[in-house]
Amino acid sequence: MGRSLKTLALCTALMVLSGCGGTLLANRTILRGIILDRGEEALWSVIFCWDSLTEEGAMDSTAGEGNTLEEALYQARSKLKGEAFYGQLQQVLVTDQLTYGQLQEAGELFTDPKIALPEVKLAVLESSWEKEQEPMDALEQVEQVFQRYGIDANLYEIARRQGCMVLPVIGDRGLGCRVICQNGKILQWSQGEGQLALILAGLADRYEMEWKDGETLCLASGRGSASFVWEDSRVEVCLWMTRARLEGGRTSGYDQEERFRQWAQNAGKVILEQAGELEADPFLLIPQVKNHSLVLGRQLVEENRLPPASLTVQIWFAP
Repeated sequence: MGRSLKTLALCTALMVLSGCGGTLLANRTILRGIILDRGEEALWSVIFCWDSLTEEGAMDSTAGEGNTLEEALYQARSKLKGEAFYGQLQQVLVTDQLTYGQLQEAGELFTDPKIALPEVKLAVLESSWEKEQEPMDALEQVEQVFQRYGIDANLYEIARRQGCMVLPVIGDRGLGCRVICQNGKILQWSQGEGQLALILAGLADRYEMEWKDGETLCLASGRGSASFVWEDSRVEVCLWMTRARLEGGRTSGYDQEERFRQWAQNAGKVILEQAGELEADPFLLIPQVKNHSLVLGRQLVEENRLPPASLTVQIWFAP
């Protein structure tokens, strides 16, 4: 298994000791979500969340801490009344207090290829999880954001990228994007740029973003997608934005539409340029090259560089 899959195997951790060997369902605690964070007195904190059996619509939780993820998981499991069952797990949330090294620790610890949760949602909470908060609030918030933006940030999609993780970031200002690389580099985009990055990465198909019209903060919403074609010795990237609606600003109409088009073009170009400095491939440009020339694609991997890329933005505004 590659190092990127090992890194992403934090979801694998959630299936370990799942009790599939004949434990009755009545003797299990059916987990719905897990939050991974830094502990108050240890390197790791693991919070298990499950639907309450005594209060409808509520959620119960318990936490464990440890200097290793394995120890924190053991401490959390030891507090459960029943054996932990991960088969209906919906979400794994990691806070921004976790380092790439810690996520790598999770991957090194849990690498069993027989254990997989490809549909589990994966997202970053932008601030450290407050222990007095209800875990249910965070899980519901993430569920709403995933539905609102059409996010497909699950293990299957994220594990396609060698050497890096592309994760949606949920914070006070809304939805953003973070790229965490194996070499220790981190890229983070907030709001508009972050949502463009998620669309380019194929992890979101809708947007509700802030953008700057001069010094004025405006809003734009609609649907988005990206396409990639190898042409003239470079990857031609096209960002498609449809049903676009603009709100706010000093003016409206054609002039504002052109300013938004220019903003999206400039922002997308910067995002691709920054990604090119990561020594990783968050937007899957190399697979596009391999479709054209396997030899060239392998050469790019060996030289640890991305192909030249250009960006075109196509926007269709709602009537």
